[in-house]
Amino acid sequence: MALTSEQKQTLLEEVKAFLNITWQDEHTDTKIMNFINSSISRLNAIAGLDLDYSLTDDTLSKYEKQANQMGKELLLVRCFYLNEKAHDDFEENYKRELLSLSRKGRVINRIKELENHAP
Repeated sequence: MALTSEQKQTLLEEVKAFLNITWQDEHTDTKIMNFINSSISRLNAIAGLDLDYSLTDDTLSKYEKQANQMGKELLLVRCFYLNEKAHDDFEENYKRELLSLSRKGRVINRIKELENHAP
């Protein structure tokens, strides 16, 4: 699911707040947006599906909502690690959470597969 420009801006502001960045600076915003895009790509790859980081879709199943919430939390933390130039430590420190996200993604994909093949 591609984020709209409004959702990207909201996500940028949320990440900046999480990182305690209170100033307005185009260079900083670009850097943080790159962190966000990198994190979205990595977390979607781990989950095996496109997560909704805006958490706005109310039509999702319980599992999808849980995966999206977990993805959003991991995105914030991964951006923190990237900002601190410690991204190698992120996957080691959050191994269990990333494995859980991967499992949730597999469950969601399997449910969708079964729904598509149901008579």
